[in-house]
Amino acid sequence: MTCVERSQTVVRSRSDKGSSDLADIEQRLRRFDVTAVLVHHAGRTIIEVGDVSCPVHIHSMRKSIISALFGQAYDRGEIDLNATLGELGIDDTPRLTDEEKSATVEDLLAARSGVYLPNDDGVTLGRPSRGSHPPGTFWCYNNWDFNVLGNIYERIIGRSLFVAFEHDLARPLDMVDWDVYQHASYQYRADILGGTLRYPNYTFHLSARDITLLGQLYLNNGIWNRRQPLSPEWIARSTAPVSRTEHQAGLLGTYGYCWWVAGPSGELIDRGVTDGCYSAIGFGGNFLTIIPDLDMVVTAVTDTATWLAGSSASRAELKMTNERYQELLVDLAAALS
Repeated sequence: MTCVERSQTVVRSRSDKGSSDLADIEQRLRRFDVTAVLVHHAGRTIIEVGDVSCPVHIHSMRKSIISALFGQAYDRGEIDLNATLGELGIDDTPRLTDEEKSATVEDLLAARSGVYLPNDDGVTLGRPSRGSHPPGTFWCYNNWDFNVLGNIYERIIGRSLFVAFEHDLARPLDMVDWDVYQHASYQYRADILGGTLRYPNYTFHLSARDITLLGQLYLNNGIWNRRQPLSPEWIARSTAPVSRTEHQAGLLGTYGYCWWVAGPSGELIDRGVTDGCYSAIGFGGNFLTIIPDLDMVVTAVTDTATWLAGSSASRAELKMTNERYQELLVDLAAALS
Protein backbone atom coordinates (compact mmCIF):
# COMPACT_ATOMS: atom_id res chain seq x y z
CA MET A 1 0.00 0.00 0.00
CA THR A 2 1.44 3.39 -0.98
CA CYS A 3 1.68 6.43 1.24
CA VAL A 4 -1.09 8.13 -0.68
CA GLU A 5 -3.43 5.19 -0.11
CA ARG A 6 -2.63 5.05 3.59
CA SER A 7 -3.28 8.75 3.95
CA GLN A 8 -6.84 8.13 2.82
CA THR A 9 -7.52 5.03 4.89
CA VAL A 10 -5.50 5.19 8.09
CA VAL A 11 -6.77 7.89 10.43
CA ARG A 12 -5.75 8.00 14.06
CA SER A 13 -6.63 10.70 16.56
CA ARG A 14 -5.75 11.41 20.13
CA SER A 15 -7.63 14.67 20.46
CA ASP A 16 -9.51 15.46 23.61
CA LYS A 17 -13.05 14.42 22.75
CA GLY A 18 -14.27 16.76 25.48
CA SER A 19 -13.42 19.64 23.14
CA SER A 20 -15.98 19.91 20.37
CA ASP A 21 -13.85 22.50 18.60
CA LEU A 22 -10.88 20.16 18.31
CA ALA A 23 -13.16 17.33 17.22
CA ASP A 24 -14.62 19.54 14.50
CA ILE A 25 -11.12 20.50 13.31
CA GLU A 26 -10.14 16.86 13.18
CA GLN A 27 -13.18 15.93 11.11
CA ARG A 28 -12.42 18.69 8.60
CA LEU A 29 -8.80 17.55 8.31
CA ARG A 30 -9.91 14.05 7.38
CA ARG A 31 -11.45 15.43 4.19
CA PHE A 32 -8.25 17.08 2.95
CA ASP A 33 -5.81 15.50 0.48
CA VAL A 34 -2.97 15.36 3.00
CA THR A 35 -0.68 12.50 3.87
CA ALA A 36 -0.70 13.41 7.56
CA VAL A 37 -1.42 16.15 10.07
CA LEU A 38 0.07 16.07 13.56
CA VAL A 39 -0.58 18.60 16.33
CA HIS A 40 1.37 18.59 19.59
CA HIS A 41 0.21 20.81 22.44
CA ALA A 42 1.79 21.05 25.89
CA GLY A 43 3.83 17.92 25.28
CA ARG A 44 1.02 15.66 24.07
CA THR A 45 -0.58 14.78 20.76
CA ILE A 46 -4.03 16.33 20.42
CA ILE A 47 -4.64 15.61 16.71
CA GLU A 48 -3.19 12.87 14.53
CA VAL A 49 -4.64 12.30 11.07
CA GLY A 50 -3.25 10.11 8.28
CA ASP A 51 0.00 8.17 8.03
CA VAL A 52 2.43 10.13 10.19
CA SER A 53 5.21 7.60 9.44
CA CYS A 54 5.22 8.11 5.67
CA PRO A 55 8.20 10.13 4.32
CA VAL A 56 7.21 12.61 1.60
CA HIS A 57 9.12 15.14 -0.46
CA ILE A 58 8.98 18.23 1.75
CA HIS A 59 10.22 20.65 -0.94
CA SER A 60 11.18 24.06 0.48
CA MET A 61 10.84 23.00 4.09
CA ARG A 62 14.43 21.89 3.54
CA LYS A 63 15.50 25.52 3.82
CA SER A 64 14.61 25.66 7.51
CA ILE A 65 16.60 22.44 8.03
CA ILE A 66 19.59 24.13 6.41
CA SER A 67 19.08 27.05 8.79
CA ALA A 68 19.18 24.64 11.75
CA LEU A 69 22.41 23.03 10.50
CA PHE A 70 23.99 26.46 10.03
CA GLY A 71 22.92 27.30 13.56
CA GLN A 72 24.69 24.27 14.97
CA ALA A 73 27.84 25.11 13.02
CA TYR A 74 27.57 28.74 14.17
CA ASP A 75 27.20 27.58 17.78
CA ARG A 76 30.41 25.56 17.37
CA GLY A 77 32.24 28.59 16.00
CA GLU A 78 32.73 27.00 12.58
CA ILE A 79 30.84 29.49 10.42
CA ASP A 80 31.28 33.25 10.09
CA LEU A 81 28.00 34.83 9.02
CA ASN A 82 29.92 37.84 7.69
CA ALA A 83 32.02 35.75 5.30
CA THR A 84 31.42 36.86 1.71
CA LEU A 85 30.83 34.82 -1.42
CA GLY A 86 34.13 36.06 -2.77
CA GLU A 87 36.01 34.93 0.32
CA LEU A 88 34.33 31.51 0.14
CA GLY A 89 35.15 31.01 -3.56
CA ILE A 90 31.53 31.04 -4.74
CA ASP A 91 30.97 31.80 -8.41
CA ASP A 92 28.58 30.76 -11.16
CA THR A 93 27.88 30.99 -14.89
CA PRO A 94 27.66 33.81 -15.85
CA ARG A 95 30.39 34.89 -13.44
CA LEU A 96 29.39 36.91 -10.40
CA THR A 97 30.24 40.60 -10.28
CA ASP A 98 32.37 42.05 -7.50
CA GLU A 99 29.26 43.53 -5.93
CA GLU A 100 27.47 40.15 -6.00
CA LYS A 101 30.51 38.50 -4.45
CA SER A 102 30.23 40.90 -1.51
CA ALA A 103 27.02 39.16 -0.36
CA THR A 104 27.51 37.46 3.01
CA VAL A 105 26.36 34.13 4.44
CA GLU A 106 23.86 36.09 6.53
CA ASP A 107 22.50 37.75 3.39
CA LEU A 108 21.83 34.32 1.88
CA LEU A 109 20.16 32.99 5.04
CA ALA A 110 17.83 35.98 4.96
CA ALA A 111 17.20 35.69 1.17
CA ARG A 112 18.84 39.07 0.57
CA SER A 113 21.86 38.14 -1.57
CA GLY A 114 21.10 40.47 -4.46
CA VAL A 115 22.23 37.73 -6.88
CA TYR A 116 19.61 37.35 -9.62
CA LEU A 117 21.15 35.37 -12.45
CA PRO A 118 19.14 35.02 -15.66
CA ASN A 119 17.67 31.64 -16.60
CA ASP A 120 18.29 30.19 -20.06
CA ASP A 121 14.61 30.54 -20.92
CA GLY A 122 14.38 34.05 -19.53
CA VAL A 123 11.62 33.19 -17.02
CA THR A 124 12.19 34.97 -13.69
CA LEU A 125 8.83 34.56 -11.88
CA GLY A 126 8.99 38.08 -10.52
CA ARG A 127 12.67 38.08 -9.55
CA PRO A 128 14.37 41.46 -9.95
CA SER A 129 16.70 42.17 -12.83
CA ARG A 130 20.37 41.46 -12.28
CA GLY A 131 22.22 44.21 -10.42
CA SER A 132 19.03 46.02 -9.40
CA HIS A 133 19.60 45.60 -5.63
CA PRO A 134 22.91 45.51 -3.74
CA PRO A 135 23.44 42.56 -1.38
CA GLY A 136 21.65 42.84 1.94
CA THR A 137 19.15 45.48 0.83
CA PHE A 138 16.21 43.60 -0.69
CA TRP A 139 14.29 40.41 0.13
CA CYS A 140 13.62 37.97 -2.70
CA TYR A 141 12.64 34.31 -2.35
CA ASN A 142 15.51 33.09 -4.48
CA ASN A 143 16.51 29.42 -4.75
CA TRP A 144 20.01 30.49 -5.74
CA ASP A 145 20.57 31.72 -2.19
CA PHE A 146 19.27 28.53 -0.57
CA ASN A 147 21.11 26.12 -2.87
CA VAL A 148 24.39 27.99 -2.48
CA LEU A 149 23.97 27.84 1.31
CA GLY A 150 24.09 24.04 1.09
CA ASN A 151 27.30 24.21 -0.91
CA ILE A 152 28.85 26.70 1.51
CA TYR A 153 27.97 24.45 4.43
CA GLU A 154 29.66 21.47 2.80
CA ARG A 155 32.76 23.51 1.89
CA ILE A 156 33.22 24.81 5.42
CA ILE A 157 32.19 21.76 7.44
CA GLY A 158 33.75 19.20 5.10
CA ARG A 159 30.90 16.70 4.95
CA SER A 160 27.64 16.18 3.13
CA LEU A 161 24.67 18.23 4.28
CA PHE A 162 22.67 15.01 4.47
CA VAL A 163 25.29 13.25 6.60
CA ALA A 164 25.31 16.27 8.89
CA PHE A 165 21.53 16.09 9.19
CA GLU A 166 21.77 12.38 9.98
CA HIS A 167 24.36 12.80 12.74
CA ASP A 168 23.49 16.22 14.16
CA LEU A 169 19.69 16.25 14.01
CA ALA A 170 18.04 12.98 12.97
CA ARG A 171 19.87 10.73 15.43
CA PRO A 172 19.91 13.12 18.42
CA LEU A 173 16.16 13.76 17.97
CA ASP A 174 15.41 10.03 17.59
CA MET A 175 13.84 10.31 14.15
CA VAL A 176 12.53 6.89 13.18
CA ASP A 177 11.44 7.11 9.52
CA TRP A 178 14.35 9.02 7.95
CA ASP A 179 16.88 6.97 5.98
CA VAL A 180 19.81 8.93 4.59
CA TYR A 181 20.24 6.42 1.73
CA GLN A 182 16.61 6.52 0.62
CA HIS A 183 15.33 9.96 1.56
CA ALA A 184 18.08 12.34 0.44
CA SER A 185 19.24 13.41 -3.01
CA TYR A 186 21.09 16.16 -4.85
CA GLN A 187 19.04 17.57 -7.73
CA TYR A 188 20.99 19.64 -10.23
CA ARG A 189 18.62 21.77 -12.25
CA ALA A 190 17.81 25.33 -13.16
CA ASP A 191 14.43 26.54 -11.93
CA ILE A 192 12.20 29.57 -12.23
CA LEU A 193 12.89 30.52 -8.60
CA GLY A 194 16.54 31.22 -9.40
CA GLY A 195 18.30 27.89 -8.95
CA THR A 196 21.18 27.20 -11.36
CA LEU A 197 22.87 24.02 -12.56
CA ARG A 198 26.04 24.55 -10.54
CA TYR A 199 24.45 24.36 -7.07
CA PRO A 200 22.03 21.54 -6.29
CA ASN A 201 18.67 21.51 -4.62
CA TYR A 202 19.10 19.45 -1.42
CA THR A 203 16.02 17.23 -1.51
CA PHE A 204 14.61 15.72 1.69
CA HIS A 205 11.82 13.19 2.22
CA LEU A 206 10.56 13.24 5.81
CA SER A 207 7.54 11.97 7.72
CA ALA A 208 5.18 14.12 9.77
CA ARG A 209 6.35 12.63 13.05
CA ASP A 210 10.02 13.17 12.23
CA ILE A 211 9.46 16.77 11.14
CA THR A 212 7.49 17.41 14.32
CA LEU A 213 10.56 16.46 16.35
CA LEU A 214 12.48 19.33 14.73
CA GLY A 215 9.61 21.66 15.62
CA GLN A 216 9.64 20.41 19.19
CA LEU A 217 13.38 21.09 19.42
CA TYR A 218 12.72 24.71 18.47
CA LEU A 219 9.78 24.94 20.86
CA ASN A 220 12.07 23.64 23.63
CA ASN A 221 14.60 26.41 22.90
CA GLY A 222 17.07 23.87 21.56
CA ILE A 223 16.99 21.48 24.52
CA TRP A 224 16.51 17.74 23.90
CA ASN A 225 16.84 15.05 26.56
CA ARG A 226 18.84 17.39 28.79
CA ARG A 227 21.22 18.16 25.94
CA GLN A 228 21.51 21.33 23.82
CA PRO A 229 21.75 20.42 20.10
CA LEU A 230 20.91 24.02 19.16
CA SER A 231 21.37 27.21 21.15
CA PRO A 232 18.41 29.39 22.17
CA GLU A 233 20.40 32.34 20.87
CA TRP A 234 20.39 30.91 17.34
CA ILE A 235 16.72 29.98 17.52
CA ALA A 236 15.81 33.50 18.58
CA ARG A 237 18.06 35.09 15.96
CA SER A 238 17.01 32.88 13.05
CA THR A 239 13.27 33.09 13.71
CA ALA A 240 13.16 36.85 14.26
CA PRO A 241 11.75 38.88 11.36
CA VAL A 242 14.45 40.33 9.12
CA SER A 243 12.42 41.36 6.08
CA ARG A 244 8.87 42.21 5.12
CA THR A 245 7.86 39.83 2.32
CA GLU A 246 5.67 40.33 -0.72
CA HIS A 247 2.81 38.46 0.99
CA GLN A 248 -0.01 40.03 2.93
CA ALA A 249 0.18 40.20 6.72
CA GLY A 250 -0.14 36.78 8.29
CA LEU A 251 1.77 33.52 8.34
CA LEU A 252 4.08 34.51 5.46
CA GLY A 253 4.28 38.22 6.25
CA THR A 254 7.94 38.40 7.27
CA TYR A 255 11.08 36.29 6.85
CA GLY A 256 14.01 35.38 9.10
CA TYR A 257 16.89 33.02 8.38
CA CYS A 258 15.10 30.54 6.08
CA TRP A 259 12.00 30.62 8.32
CA TRP A 260 8.68 32.29 7.50
CA VAL A 261 7.79 34.48 10.48
CA ALA A 262 4.21 35.59 11.13
CA GLY A 263 3.89 39.33 10.81
CA PRO A 264 4.06 42.20 10.71
CA SER A 265 3.36 41.97 14.42
CA GLY A 266 1.00 44.93 14.60
CA GLU A 267 -1.24 43.56 11.84
CA LEU A 268 -1.80 40.02 13.12
CA ILE A 269 -4.65 40.62 15.57
CA ASP A 270 -7.20 41.24 12.84
CA ARG A 271 -6.20 38.01 11.10
CA GLY A 272 -6.29 35.83 14.20
CA VAL A 273 -2.70 34.62 13.70
CA THR A 274 -0.70 34.11 16.89
CA ASP A 275 2.18 36.55 17.22
CA GLY A 276 5.62 34.97 17.55
CA CYS A 277 4.91 31.87 15.48
CA TYR A 278 7.15 30.81 12.60
CA SER A 279 7.00 28.18 9.89
CA ALA A 280 8.86 25.99 7.44
CA ILE A 281 6.75 25.82 4.28
CA GLY A 282 7.12 23.66 1.18
CA PHE A 283 5.26 23.41 -2.10
CA GLY A 284 2.19 21.23 -2.31
CA GLY A 285 0.78 21.37 1.21
CA ASN A 286 3.83 20.87 3.44
CA PHE A 287 4.04 22.86 6.66
CA LEU A 288 5.68 22.98 10.06
CA THR A 289 4.69 25.75 12.48
CA ILE A 290 6.02 26.44 15.95
CA ILE A 291 3.73 28.54 18.17
CA PRO A 292 5.60 29.28 21.43
CA ASP A 293 2.77 31.24 23.06
CA LEU A 294 0.48 28.21 22.76
CA ASP A 295 3.18 25.60 23.48
CA MET A 296 2.21 24.01 20.17
CA VAL A 297 3.79 22.44 17.09
CA VAL A 298 1.67 21.84 13.99
CA THR A 299 2.80 19.67 11.07
CA ALA A 300 1.04 18.90 7.79
CA VAL A 301 2.67 16.93 4.98
CA THR A 302 1.34 16.07 1.54
CA ASP A 303 2.66 13.77 -1.15
CA THR A 304 3.18 16.08 -4.12
CA ALA A 305 1.70 13.48 -6.49
CA THR A 306 -1.56 13.80 -4.56
CA TRP A 307 -1.42 17.58 -4.78
CA LEU A 308 -0.78 17.64 -8.52
CA ALA A 309 -3.48 15.04 -9.15
CA GLY A 310 -6.13 17.35 -7.75
CA SER A 311 -6.69 19.26 -10.97
CA SER A 312 -10.47 19.20 -11.03
CA ALA A 313 -12.45 21.86 -9.21
CA SER A 314 -13.79 19.32 -6.73
CA ARG A 315 -10.31 18.01 -5.88
CA ALA A 316 -8.88 21.52 -5.66
CA GLU A 317 -11.19 22.18 -2.73
CA LEU A 318 -9.39 19.44 -0.81
CA LYS A 319 -5.88 20.85 -1.18
CA MET A 320 -4.07 22.18 1.90
CA THR A 321 -3.18 25.62 0.56
CA ASN A 322 -1.35 28.33 2.46
CA GLU A 323 -4.67 30.04 3.12
CA ARG A 324 -6.37 26.91 4.44
CA TYR A 325 -3.40 26.05 6.59
CA GLN A 326 -3.45 29.52 8.13
CA GLU A 327 -7.16 29.04 8.82
CA LEU A 328 -6.29 25.76 10.56
CA LEU A 329 -3.83 27.57 12.83
CA VAL A 330 -6.37 30.27 13.64
CA ASP A 331 -8.98 27.62 14.50
CA LEU A 332 -6.52 25.69 16.67
CA ALA A 333 -5.59 28.85 18.56
CA ALA A 334 -9.28 29.62 19.15
CA ALA A 335 -9.97 26.06 20.32
CA LEU A 336 -7.11 26.18 22.83
CA SER A 337 -7.70 29.67 24.15
